[in-house]
Amino acid sequence: MWVCAACHRPWPCPRRRWELLGEYADSPGELALHMAAQLTAASRDLHWAAPAVLCGRFFGWLP
Repeated sequence: MWVCAACHRPWPCPRRRWELLGEYADSPGELALHMAAQLTAASRDLHWAAPAVLCGRFFGWLP
């Protein structure tokens, strides 16, 4: 259900966000595309979740 395997918080959890920012430090556009793909997959699995909530969860933390 899109939770972190380590901390059981909603994915991407704060730690994974920090890791993703490091992994994509040189290509923030690629990070946005990656998160868009993750949002698409999550929206299929979490079809009951409000779209605005999912958008905030997957994009609201991006710089």
